[in-house]
Amino acid sequence: NRTLKNGVETWRRLFAHYAVRNTVKAQNLLVKIMSTDFPKGTNDSSLREFLLKFTEWEGLITEYECTANKTMPDDHKIAHLKVRCPTAVADHLSLHPEIDTWSAVSGTSSRARLRLRS
Repeated sequence: NRTLKNGVETWRRLFAHYAVRNTVKAQNLLVKIMSTDFPKGTNDSSLREFLLKFTEWEGLITEYECTANKTMPDDHKIAHLKVRCPTAVADHLSLHPEIDTWSAVSGTSSRARLRLRS
């Protein structure tokens, strides 16, 4: 191995090395995101557990988006949530078609967290 004196070639090799790691990490995060199940109960304790898991899930999404350098589409997040969340949450999302963006879903969960605290 000869010493690299070309900065562009050094950068290319470093990028190739770490890009593979980020791709694998992003894929693993996406698997975690898509396999997340939420608590299904309807009492206050289950709702708290759901909101805690939801917050963790949002963190995984943020980490995925930073690692993959792409934004996960709102439709994918909302569809996954409807399939995996408690029936009451899925019904709420279905009955309120105006909640069609991730910021609207996230805002709804924030309001629910505040109601549980009081």
